[in-house]
Amino acid sequence: MATSCNLCVVLVFMFSHVLLIQTGFSYEHEAPQPEPDFDAPSPLTSEQKYLFNCVSNLNPSCGQDIFYVLLFGNKTLSSDCCSNLVNDVGKICHDDLVKNMFTSSKFKSKETLILENSEKLWNECLLFDVDAESPTSSIS
Repeated sequence: MATSCNLCVVLVFMFSHVLLIQTGFSYEHEAPQPEPDFDAPSPLTSEQKYLFNCVSNLNPSCGQDIFYVLLFGNKTLSSDCCSNLVNDVGKICHDDLVKNMFTSSKFKSKETLILENSEKLWNECLLFDVDAESPTSSIS
């Protein structure tokens, strides 16, 4: 009888030992994961919201054409793109978007050329757009 009791004690000891080992392994697999190392995007400033609103009024394909005209001056805008620029974007937004280009070092060196192309583009688009207001008509 003592041997059967010793056998039970040994079996209980082995069973509890196996449970402890399995529990230890399961905790190792559930180690907390590190949080991702990235910064959440910061909210837009009022200036960024304003410029985003200006751009949202511009047809994307016209925006690309305007960009090339500003940088290289070797493209003519279609009358539809000119109408979009004059009537939907407007002179103030156009000028502010162009000025914003100079916050990038890529365009800072071409500031004079871009400003000249911007004025030339605006004046040419006014000729295309018969509904556009004359730049001097608002000055009284």
